[in-house]
Amino acid sequence: MSELYTDVQPTTMLDILTITRMTFSNMTGADRQFTEITRNPIGRWLIFLSLPAYLSFSGRGFKVIRDGSIAGCAFLHFRQVSAYVYNVNVNHRFRRQGIARHLMKYLETEAKRYGKSWMALQVDNGNQPALRLYENIGYRAFQPCFLYRQGSGPIHNIVTTGLSVESLPVYRGRGLYNRYWNIEQQAGDLWALPVIDDYDIKPSTAGSYFRCLLNGDEIGCARLSGSLSRP
Repeated sequence: MSELYTDVQPTTMLDILTITRMTFSNMTGADRQFTEITRNPIGRWLIFLSLPAYLSFSGRGFKVIRDGSIAGCAFLHFRQVSAYVYNVNVNHRFRRQGIARHLMKYLETEAKRYGKSWMALQVDNGNQPALRLYENIGYRAFQPCFLYRQGSGPIHNIVTTGLSVESLPVYRGRGLYNRYWNIEQQAGDLWALPVIDDYDIKPSTAGSYFRCLLNGDEIGCARLSGSLSRP
């Protein structure tokens, strides 16, 4: 192994409690879904009890050791043709020292060693520091979960002659929405095809459905979530 990575070691079962605490500290407030679940005491305990098992058995973990402590960690799961990165965390007192970037470069060497030509990961849309980091080291966004709009002021409509919106029953709306989802993912972006092949990305099916018509011809479909707090 290159001298560049001598401070990177595999995680062990003895590290899991420390990494679980680090995950809670880092993801609370940065990851919207995690924060929402753990705001409830029951949800918090369920995550705290299940996270160690998930980290122990779902992939390979790596840690960076600085001053005798775990400065950061990251996990890697090998899929059919790619490597999936998850739970990248840096201890607060070791931040802004390039540790996350260091870990990501190490994971790339591991992925290549096992014959994986590309890597993927998920980031909450509101986690801007993480988004900037991954974009700076060459990652690009693919099918984000949703765009969030604060309720501050009206949405200005663009007037288009002949445009109309029609409400659909759920059973019909789901089928139409899935069809347009597949078209959106595959049309015009050959880079996206291997992502679709290796990751079974499916849209949520809850909510109300609408189709968009232009002069009577169908041109699109939309879904409105059943939750009042999410689009």
